[in-house]
Formats: sequence, structure tokens, C-alpha cells
Amino acid sequence: MSSSAPDFVVSLRRQLDSCIAMLGSCIDACSDALWDARPGGPPVWEQLYHTLFWLDAWLRDWSTPLEYPPFHVKEALDMQGELAAGTAISRPEMRQYFDKVVADCESYLSTLTSESVLEPREAFGKQWTPLDRTLGQIRHIQHHVGYLNAALRAGGCTPVPWVGFQE
Repeated sequence: MSSSAPDFVVSLRRQLDSCIAMLGSCIDACSDALWDARPGGPPVWEQLYHTLFWLDAWLRDWSTPLEYPPFHVKEALDMQGELAAGTAISRPEMRQYFDKVVADCESYLSTLTSESVLEPREAFGKQWTPLDRTLGQIRHIQHHVGYLNAALRAGGCTPVPWVGFQE
């Protein structure tokens, strides 16, 4: 590897940042009518909340307790079944939560080095390296962005464009 090559953690963060940007765009791309609609599956707000909550749970300092947002909807985390009318998290609340989760991730990721990214820690009853945690969240976010783009298309909205590093 040449000395001009980026640090491994920098490359990892570039890919995560692209995924997070696409997820954030989904908040704004959704129409008000589609926000709480159930197009054959969980509504947009529920998909977003699920994705953001687990991003925050996985990419943070595990020595501190996980904080739930004031509007926490436990049932939305599993995306199972119908929730009562009026349960939806509003778009401004979701945008605020998005900003908080991104800031939390930035804080956590800023502590990683090429060495520490491979050091396992225990959570959820298993050992995980920060590398595994980050790659898993990249996959998780993209899974939900794919679902959200399909829902946006089906609901008459413009899907969010691909965001890639230096593309």
C-alpha cells in the first residue's frame, strides 16, 4: 500500500456516508400521503425509524446505555402488524432523529483506527468487531433504501438517486 492510499477506516466511512445520505434523502422524497400509507408492507416512517434506531444501536460506544428518542414506538422496530392511527412519527421528528443518529455515528466512528476496527466487543450476546458492525449497517441501510425506493415509486414519488463515493 502506498503512503498516499487512504486509511482503511476512511474508506469504510466513505461507503457508510453514501448509504446514510441516501437514507436521509428518503425522508424528503416521500409525499405526505405516502408517509403513513401501507403499500403492502410497513409505511415509510416505520422503515426509516427501524433503520435509524438500529444504526444508532450498532454504531455507538457500547459502554454507554442506548437512548430511546422521546417518540419511541417499540412496535415499529419489528415492523410487524398494524399500528394505531396517529402513531406515525412526524417528518420533522424523523429529520431531527436522523441528524442525532448521524452525529452519534460520527462521534463513534471518529474514535476508530485501522487497528481498533478489528478489536471485538461483546453485545447482543456475541462478539463483534467495529468493522463487522459497520459493514452490517451498510448492508442494512441499503436493504431498507431499496424497499423505500420501491415504495416511493409505487406511491408516485421520485426514488432517491444512487450516491457513491466520487461518482
